[in-house]
Amino acid sequence: MEPFCGSCSMLIQLCKKGIIKQGAKIYISDSNPSLIGFYKNVKYKCDNLIPAIKEIWDRDYNEVRTEFNKEGDNNSVPKSCRFYYLIKKCFNGLYRAQCRFSVNVHINKNIKNHYRLKNRTS
Repeated sequence: MEPFCGSCSMLIQLCKKGIIKQGAKIYISDSNPSLIGFYKNVKYKCDNLIPAIKEIWDRDYNEVRTEFNKEGDNNSVPKSCRFYYLIKKCFNGLYRAQCRFSVNVHINKNIKNHYRLKNRTS
C-alpha cells in the first residue's frame, strides 16, 4: 500500500525490480481526487484518454486551467486530460493546487511540444 502515491515512483520501481509480482493486489491512495481520477482513467479508459490529450495539447494554457478548475467530476476523461496537460505544461513541472484542488501555477514557456503518452499495446 502506498498512502500518498503522487507520481507512483516507489510503486513503479518495486514492480520493475520484481519485488511486487505481476498480478499482485496493489492499493494506492492520495488526497488529491484529480490524481486518483487520472490513474483510474489511465487504467480503465486509456484508449479514450490519449486521443483526448492530443486534441487539447495545443490549446491555450489559461483556458485549459480555468476549465480544469471549474470541472467537478474528478473521474471524467476530460478532467483527466486537463490534469495531464497541466502537469506537463506547468512552470518547472510544478503542480500546485489550492485547498479545493484548483491549480494556480503559470505555464512553463520552455516546454517541448510533444506527447509523453503512447497508445498501449496490450
